[in-house]
Amino acid sequence: MKRLLTVVAAVLSLVAVVAEADPLTNVLLNHVEARMAIHDQLGGISGVTVGDTGRFATVVLSDGSIRLWDLQFGVQRSATRPGRSAVAISDRTGVTFVGGGVDGVVRLFDGASGDERFRVGSLGGAIRALGRSADGRVVVTASGRVVQVWVLSEGRAESAAAFTGDVEISAVASSSDGTSVVAGDAVGTVRYWEVGSPRSVRVLGRLGGRVMNVGFVNGGIEVVAGSENGDAAVWRAATGEVLIPVRRLTPRASTMAISSSGSSVAIAEADTITVTNLVSGRQLSKMSIASGVVTGLGFDLTAEHLLSVGSDGKMRIWNVDTGEELLEISFTTLGWIAMDGRGRFDGNEDGIAKVGWLTGAGEIPLQQFSPNFFNSGLVRAYWQGEADGVRAVPEMAAKGKFSLPPVVEIDDVPSQQAAGHEQTLIVVATDQGGGVGPIRLYHNGKLVSDRTLVEQQDMTRDGKHLRAAAFRVMPTSGPNTFEGVATNTQGIEGRSRRSTVLFDGPVEPATVHVVAVGISRYSDPRLNLDYSVTDANAIVERIRNASASIGNAVRENILVDGGATTDGIRGAFARLNDVGGTDIVIIYLAGHGLATGGDWIFVPYEASVGKSEADFVGKYVTASELRDALVKIPAQRVFLMIDSCYSGAGVKLFERNQALQRGFLRDISRTAGITVLAAAQENQEAAELAGLGHGLFTYVVMSGLAGGARLPASPNGEKGPVTAHELVRFTNRQIATYADQLDGHAQEPMGYALGADFVLGK
Repeated sequence: MKRLLTVVAAVLSLVAVVAEADPLTNVLLNHVEARMAIHDQLGGISGVTVGDTGRFATVVLSDGSIRLWDLQFGVQRSATRPGRSAVAISDRTGVTFVGGGVDGVVRLFDGASGDERFRVGSLGGAIRALGRSADGRVVVTASGRVVQVWVLSEGRAESAAAFTGDVEISAVASSSDGTSVVAGDAVGTVRYWEVGSPRSVRVLGRLGGRVMNVGFVNGGIEVVAGSENGDAAVWRAATGEVLIPVRRLTPRASTMAISSSGSSVAIAEADTITVTNLVSGRQLSKMSIASGVVTGLGFDLTAEHLLSVGSDGKMRIWNVDTGEELLEISFTTLGWIAMDGRGRFDGNEDGIAKVGWLTGAGEIPLQQFSPNFFNSGLVRAYWQGEADGVRAVPEMAAKGKFSLPPVVEIDDVPSQQAAGHEQTLIVVATDQGGGVGPIRLYHNGKLVSDRTLVEQQDMTRDGKHLRAAAFRVMPTSGPNTFEGVATNTQGIEGRSRRSTVLFDGPVEPATVHVVAVGISRYSDPRLNLDYSVTDANAIVERIRNASASIGNAVRENILVDGGATTDGIRGAFARLNDVGGTDIVIIYLAGHGLATGGDWIFVPYEASVGKSEADFVGKYVTASELRDALVKIPAQRVFLMIDSCYSGAGVKLFERNQALQRGFLRDISRTAGITVLAAAQENQEAAELAGLGHGLFTYVVMSGLAGGARLPASPNGEKGPVTAHELVRFTNRQIATYADQLDGHAQEPMGYALGADFVLGK
């Protein structure tokens, strides 16, 4: 047992003293004040529109790109670059209407994929305002003095009617059914128009200054408008009766938002936002952004939360009652990142990879804060006021205030070694004031099992706590990459530099081990599904064909229906503990999934419908158990695919489940170092499109394995092989293109290619 200390002493050229302190320091010895750095951050934001359901927000960036946000699920759905954009708005399905530039063209984009659907023809002038009916079938545009109504059908747009005002139209809105329009102009006039009657245009009233915002509220029976002079008023739509006379709320307004009830008005001037009750005139709250000016505002349905965007490139969520800033969202070229005042964060992988904390000791990537600070569904939780959706964080944790992680180093391995011979690596973590937790080692991107840990010891040097660990590893032929990791008491990771060593030896052929689980018929018929067994068998066949194309043998273990019990699934995982390090392991699970009890579970055959989520806690196959099983597998190339649904789940429960599943699967991919690809849908029927013969997720994965995920590998267009990472990207893209066929049912693909990439087929 003393061998480790002797080796460590030789490596560090020091005399080590074994420490009797607690292996993980529980008291924060010091903390730093850090500044967040966002690399590749986009410029300012010029506007935002929150749809009438409060679900979708359309964000217009200063570079002309559009980001569509699904606030119900707390994720960015699509990003488009239609050119210079002035205004954008989305319908209840997320289809985005974009107008701008001098060509007077409105472009329609698919809400999930961001692909352009079609265009509404030229109007002969720049579009200054847009409106649309609730179902998106009617679009209203304002161009110069002209208000135009367009009816959309089967990829075409026909002009239904138009009227011309006295001066430039500055704001426009459509009723939910598209039969009436309200418009405001540059001198403060507000007009109401019944589209089917050309002579029905009438003046409702006049505000001071340019009209900035008009809309139908309270189910469309009332019209509300606000102007740049801070005026606002409400009329009855059908009769023109003045319900709330013109009221001066602020001296000036640079942008404005009105709640769906018409009772609350948010007005921004420069960096300050004021929210006022329009009925009483009482100020509800006042808030300010730290930098730049506010360029756009939008309420949620209850007017309890406010969304703002600014010239500093930030989107923020505010509590209207208290004026507290709840969340800040930033955008990069390919990603997004959301963070609250305690340092909790969410984002896509492209965004998270571009963010770090600047300290006196250098920059610490935000990725290293994931264990305790990553919170999937953070945007959704704050927008919908669900505090239980926000995880607790370590004591003393605040945005930019934390203890430094340990400094981690790996003892150098000789540069030339023979593959297939066991090696011992020493990893040393030095406390920087926040304690040192257990040490982990990653080999070729995958976490090595704790069964390979020879010994771990604690010691002190110059008053600092050190922890050293020795691991046995079995290098494979070719480059081998090693990385050591240790956390402090706040769960912040210290990571060593990646060490790559070339090992000589013959390249051993890989065997592909497939475990496929599909449950269509449960012991409780209320849980029955349609396609799970068919999908499991089909995915194995497709993997078999893909593997044959590159000469890999395949070993299959298919568990369906009554064979897919908890014990059966666990037994299948256990049999993978004897695979070779150069082998490939693919696990496919199709059935019900449920996030409950702080974990995610795959529901096996013997489960029955419970009265509450608590009935599932502590039972069946959990995400934590799945992660541990995958870590024990000696193979360094592991691919986990999950096609789960929440059949019969209420919308709120489904939204929460989907957010939590995203977090669990990201954690599995990141901590275990494997590739994870999953999709969750509200119910099975939602993802079974006519003619596919499979669930949507499996259909797309099969298409990718058949060659759809191959990318050009050379300038002449020759395509490369299908790899694990490309299959993830392909599936994410393709599922998005089917979103408009899902009849409003959400299916959010979750792909995490955080382990090493590898070839699946040609």
